Formats: sequence, C-alpha cells, structure tokens
Amino acid sequence: MEAYLLLSLRNIRRRKLRSYLTILGVIIGMSSVVALISVSSGIQRAVEEQFSRFGADKITVVGGKGMAPVPMFEKDIAEELEHIEGVEVATPLGFLVVMVEKGNKVERGYLSGVEAKKMEKIMEEAQGFSLRAGRYPKKGKKEVVLGAVIARGVEADVGDRVEIGGQRYRVVGVLNEVGNNMDDRSIITSLETYTEVAGNKYPMLMLKVSPGAELEEVKEEVKRV
Repeated sequence: MEAYLLLSLRNIRRRKLRSYLTILGVIIGMSSVVALISVSSGIQRAVEEQFSRFGADKITVVGGKGMAPVPMFEKDIAEELEHIEGVEVATPLGFLVVMVEKGNKVERGYLSGVEAKKMEKIMEEAQGFSLRAGRYPKKGKKEVVLGAVIARGVEADVGDRVEIGGQRYRVVGVLNEVGNNMDDRSIITSLETYTEVAGNKYPMLMLKVSPGAELEEVKEEVKRV
C-alpha cells in the first residue's frame, strides 16, 4: 500500500501539468454538478410558487377545438357545475380582444366578463390577480378594472373614463403588474356588462376546486356533465 502511495506521489511530481489539469477537471466537474442541482432546485421552487400563485386548484374549460375559443357556454352550465362535489365556485368567463382609448392614447386589451359576486374569488384566488387601487366592477355597471400595461399605456387611473368598442366605461380599479403581457393587458368587467357587448354565450368556464378535494376526480366529474 505504501509503495503504491509513493509511486502515485512520484508520478504527480513527474507529470505536474497533467496532474494539475486532472485535479482542476475534477473540481470543475464537481462544481458543475452542485450548480446544476442548485439550478434544478431553484426551478422547482419557482414552478411551485407559480402554481401556488395562479392556482393549481383551478380548472379552465375552453369551448370548441383549436387555438381560438368558441363562445358556446351559457351561464346555466356554471350553476350546474357548482353542484359537483369538490367544486367551490364556477363561473362563465367572457373573453374578447378590444381596443381601449383615452384621448389620443390607444391600447389593445383583452376584455373579460366575470360574475360580480364571484369576481374577487375568481380573479385573486384562482387567477392570482390583485388590485393596486380601487375596487372590482359592480353588477351591470359600465365599470372596468384595467391591467397595469393598459392603464399605463392610455394613462388612466381610478375615476377616469375610457372608451371600449364605442362605449364609455368608468375605471374603478387598476391591477398590480403580473409580468405577463397578456395578463397585464386584462380589462375586467361584470358578466352582465360583457354580455351587452358580446352576447350571452361564453368561450370559457372557470372552476375553483374546494380545499382538500382531488383535482383529477373533479376533472372527471366535470367531463361527465
């Protein structure tokens, strides 16, 4: 054993450059493995935080097939889905691409209609939005909440009036910035007001699963309706 150790030391002294490069390679390799594990752990934490924030307990049902949602759901279907065990809240969601104007400022946005009585639960608990200022729109009122990018782009704040599709709406709230361009271009109004613009069929349904309920089991029950 001692002879092997002495032989190894002699080889290290004789081939110093190769030995140093070998040691350096081992150090770099170990460092890379540690770094990859750290990055992987960081990504996992980030994904878990996003699910927590945007709601891993959320089910979205989209009408039609393909990329573009088709307006096909009526309000009654959401009321039926709320009777499923494990569904805490269900609501139809309107979705329409619109132009928002204020003075000579114009921005493209995404108008969403949500039932007024369920709006806070759906917007904040299920979708991860939060208000920077103001409140949510009331039932049937020509009121909107603007996403951060829209509000900044048209220079609108709580109390201002904006024009959408040729009609004027009062801004009653502004959302905190999410960091996602589509979300930050959201325009939220009550479902009743949305219906006046787009009709009484909706392209999406949003469900929030009750705490403790099994998400996959609820999904299967929803498919049977």
